[in-house]
Amino acid sequence: MYLSSDNGGTFSTWNSGLSSVTTVYTIVLKGSFLFLGTNNGIYKATAGTNSWALVSSSMGTVAVKSLFVAGSTLYAGTLGSTTGIYKTINDGSTWTPVTTGIPLFSNVNCFAAAGANIFAGTDVGVFSTINGGGLWSPINTGLVDSTITVMATSANYLWVGTNSQGVWRRQLSQLYTGISQSEPETTFTLSPNPFNQSTQITLNKTYQNITLEIYDIQGKLMLQKEYSDKDKILLESEGLNNGMYFLKLPLDGKMVETRKMVVSE
Repeated sequence: MYLSSDNGGTFSTWNSGLSSVTTVYTIVLKGSFLFLGTNNGIYKATAGTNSWALVSSSMGTVAVKSLFVAGSTLYAGTLGSTTGIYKTINDGSTWTPVTTGIPLFSNVNCFAAAGANIFAGTDVGVFSTINGGGLWSPINTGLVDSTITVMATSANYLWVGTNSQGVWRRQLSQLYTGISQSEPETTFTLSPNPFNQSTQITLNKTYQNITLEIYDIQGKLMLQKEYSDKDKILLESEGLNNGMYFLKLPLDGKMVETRKMVVSE
């Protein structure tokens, strides 16, 4: 690391505490703290001081390619680890893995955000979460190259830069709720939950296009069905094993919310 205090005229080394680092991938400022993503984890320093300290020991030895600040939360994307994404809400004192839906050993190269949505760009496509990383969902329809190197959002679009096929964009309004303030938030109820053979999904109004998706706790898509002109859906267990799942209902092309559901005896 190097520091310039004269707009790049001169630089001085800024490496105290980084003896185990050979590569710095990313740097972000969160409040009064600077965070580095390196080949040897995440380091933290108070802005203006040359005193870096490792704050990712709980992750083990892992390379961190990307860091992203969203409000009070800091997200970290790793290179090829079993847990692709971590987050902290206390400036690195503790880290929580938030990997459900992210394929194992993915490289998480970048992040972006819009409204309540966080987007992760990986070497296997783009993923989105609306619940702080509780579940990541792929949003890759139309992408020719799934290796995402950089992302950004504007007022209307999510932009992605790919490894070999240039820059692509997608309208945010096609993705998940919480972005377009002109659309009222939709919701649904699920009862009973837990359930054995079936449960009733009751929507707050009739929707023309409904996609029902069920994921297991590893983020694997277990069931997907399409409906139209419905305000109620009878969901049957259809051979799902007992356990916890995530139910997701994109309605009329917009993500409503993700709910936990339990199939029991």
